[in-house]
Amino acid sequence: REDGDLVLIRKTNIPENGKIVVALINDEATLKEYRQVDNCVYLIPHSTNPIHKPIILDESDGNVMVQGIFMAHFQEVFLINIFVTIHSMITLITTTEKRHS
Repeated sequence: REDGDLVLIRKTNIPENGKIVVALINDEATLKEYRQVDNCVYLIPHSTNPIHKPIILDESDGNVMVQGIFMAHFQEVFLINIFVTIHSMITLITTTEKRHS
């Protein structure tokens, strides 16, 4: 995911093993794959950026709260194209309505 992109999240505080979740760790949000093995929780990044590392937590760590499960990703360029298309459609409709008035 890149800065400016949007993600669609299904709100839930119940994580699903193998799903990408939004997790709050010490009031900071992260988007990572959730894996639970025994009493350990692994938050695994899917980023190609080497600065993003896996986070390994003990299940008893009270500083982690799952906020939701990742559903979809929208790139900023895609969203801009949608907005431009919608704006063009509204302009066309408005122009057509003015001609028929």
